[in-house]
Order: sequence, then structure tokens, then C-alpha cells
Amino acid sequence: MDYKKFIGKFKDSELSEIYEIWNKLKIKWKFVFGLAIKVKSHAEWKAYNHIFVDREYDVPIKQALASTRNGHTFIFLDLGANVKFFTTRLTELIFIRF
Repeated sequence: MDYKKFIGKFKDSELSEIYEIWNKLKIKWKFVFGLAIKVKSHAEWKAYNHIFVDREYDVPIKQALASTRNGHTFIFLDLGANVKFFTTRLTELIFIRF
């Protein structure tokens, strides 16, 4: 879905109302390692589901972690770090692994 076309159909007051609805939902999740995240929009909800529910990135993350050698630094670059969900999932999998 092209969100720019979709969002463009709303008036500013309607967008404000949509934002308030997401704010009132207060969707949060706290991980076993203590970090908590909030989902603040429909786009974040979709990203959350791709990363944490469907676990679309788990296989490549686990492959990357498995390819590291003990004692060596693991470096990754989160190019889409707008909500930091990928980084959070990576951190969670590292926490579970060790």
C-alpha cells in the first residue's frame, strides 16, 4: 500500500485523531532482558509483526551470529533504524544465545 497516497486523503485534524488513537492504545512489550518497546503507529505495528511475530529476519540474524568466532567483535548496520525494532530483535537473539 502506498501510504503517501493513503495519508494524503486525510485532513490534518483526521491525522491528529488517528495519532491519538494509536497513543491511547499504548501497545508495549517488555523483553526478558529488560528493554521495552512501544508501537506508536500502523507502520510500526506492521514492522513489529514482521520482526517479532513472523520473525522474518531470524534466519539471517542467526546465520550471521553463527559465523562469528569467539572473541571477535560482531558488527552490524541497521539501515532502517527508524524504530529500532531490528536492533532490538538482534539484541534479544544475542541475549538468548548467551
